[in-house]
Amino acid sequence: MVPALHDGDWIIARTDGRAGVGDVAVLEHPRRPGMLIVKRVADVGPTGYWVLGDAPEHSTDSRHFGPVHALVGRAVWRVRPWGPIR
Repeated sequence: MVPALHDGDWIIARTDGRAGVGDVAVLEHPRRPGMLIVKRVADVGPTGYWVLGDAPEHSTDSRHFGPVHALVGRAVWRVRPWGPIR
């Protein structure tokens, strides 16, 4: 999800079940139950959410597993890890 999110970032997500185009969403990987992934909502349609990674050349997303029918949450805040500023 670079540049929006980097390895080690934490997110705070709302679990109200609503997300729109452009939102960053948390979802369960359709082919790996229990594994949470973070993707951007590209489209919302009658068959579900079409989600894409911000770095398409390195992303496994709806282009590989199709639309997602439910989201775990919608990211509302990013928290960078604490540590020295370099």
